[in-house]
Amino acid sequence: MGAVSFSLLLAGSNAITPLMPIYRTMLGFTPLSMSLTFVSYVGVMTVTLLVLSRPSMMKRSGFLLLGALLLAAAADAMLGVAAEPFVLTGRAMSGVAGGLGTGAAAALVVTSLGHAGRSVSATGNLVGAIVGTVFAQACVAIYAEEAVHWTYILHAIACIAAAGALTIVLIACRTANRELLSIVNPALPRSTTGLRSTLMPLAVGCMAWCTLSTSLVYLPTYFAETRLPQAQTFGTIAMLTLSAAAQLGSPWAARRLPWASGLPTMALGIAGILAGARLGWDVLAIAGSALTGAGLGASHRLGLVMFTKGTPPADHGALSSFYAATTYLIAGLSVLGSGMLGSVLGLEGSVLTTFAVLGTAAAGLAWKAPRLRDSHG
Repeated sequence: MGAVSFSLLLAGSNAITPLMPIYRTMLGFTPLSMSLTFVSYVGVMTVTLLVLSRPSMMKRSGFLLLGALLLAAAADAMLGVAAEPFVLTGRAMSGVAGGLGTGAAAALVVTSLGHAGRSVSATGNLVGAIVGTVFAQACVAIYAEEAVHWTYILHAIACIAAAGALTIVLIACRTANRELLSIVNPALPRSTTGLRSTLMPLAVGCMAWCTLSTSLVYLPTYFAETRLPQAQTFGTIAMLTLSAAAQLGSPWAARRLPWASGLPTMALGIAGILAGARLGWDVLAIAGSALTGAGLGASHRLGLVMFTKGTPPADHGALSSFYAATTYLIAGLSVLGSGMLGSVLGLEGSVLTTFAVLGTAAAGLAWKAPRLRDSHG
């Protein structure tokens, strides 16, 4: 139930992606305004995650996750107004909800599933992103411009229902959760000690999340303005689907391709996106999006699994919060920088420049990045 609740939180925060072209048309969003929808979310989320990055906070994981669901429903009420101040306020509230839920859900999942839960908690965010994006895209197809209201009304109802179900589960499992979440490793968190050994997994996670965040904020509108309607509809869905598939398939791939890393695939995919937009080929842009998603999904999972490897549930939750805070902070700066660049170069010039930098950085970092084999043993 923890993984489902976390995925639902992320579904709400990612539902805005297919709505961006509507906001640009209906509310006159500029590239900077578009970036602020992400920065307002990620700024408060980062602060919340850092506050919760202590293992002792994870003893309250159940209450934190329950509060996150209720706050997400309140955020939906603000977002459903569909006016820029309300959208930004709702995004900030969603950020607090995401911060409350990230470490709490990770701790509860590892409490229930043990080591296998590390992979589940690493994948829950992308599963939620897929569900949210597909759901919002369906709302756009059904309700057209009214989707900016109905998407959030329906998500709020789902959050309230999930909060009710989670309450029942938490009451039933309260004794086991209390015992397991009280176990901490006094040598941790490694977020402040032994940083050198975790710096590369953290860097890989930041690279993956910068690419994903920039894609979700800008690609649908970028594809719309470059007249790629199929890529606009299916590009980010393909990216998120392949991201989740790569995460779920990483244990299988680690046995057969132990030397592999996701960063080269991500760099190749970015090249495909830019080439598809330049040539006007929907298929190439969608294929590039899918490759990018596969690369960033594998990279993000590998970074998180290595960053939390060998830790008890409470420490896993705290380190997951720190990992998420760091990757979201760097991603937020990347999106904001791209938005500011868009004020000078326009949306197309900004996206082209940002993705060229991300692709080059991914290719350059690939030779030192962790391999799939490093997440086992």
